[in-house]
Amino acid sequence: STALANVFIDATGAQNIILTNNTSNNGSYGLYVKGGTTKANSGTTVNVSNNTINNAQAWGLFVNFFRNINIRNNTVNMANTTSVANTVYGIDVSSTYGPNSIMGNILNLDYPAITTSGFGLRVITSDTSGPLENARLMNNIIRVTAPSGNIFGLALS
Repeated sequence: STALANVFIDATGAQNIILTNNTSNNGSYGLYVKGGTTKANSGTTVNVSNNTINNAQAWGLFVNFFRNINIRNNTVNMANTTSVANTVYGIDVSSTYGPNSIMGNILNLDYPAITTSGFGLRVITSDTSGPLENARLMNNIIRVTAPSGNIFGLALS
């Protein structure tokens, strides 16, 4: 639930969002940034850099419906030693439009008791956003520890 997000931005058509040098501890989402609901009303330019996100329950960083995203030099540490029944995401970027840069991030996901799915870094598109294009994913370090479930370091679709 987004009710427990530490940073929550849900603003259709938002422009020039900058989130830098923050620390987020616990919560359902560390940073939640949504710029719209369709390609036509999506936000423009979001820069997320030099943040530290610790122990979010489901999403470390979520960015949705933006044009021109830059996610750089963030550290996401997520761990849970008890049973996890929900899907977890270090960085989840969906329905965004290029150019997109996701570079220099460190993602540490440690879920020894997970029973579902997990993603270190997931970048997806949908019917409303069109194909994945103009995306640069470079120099990210992804560490995922989980003995069961469907766990992916990097997922693109």
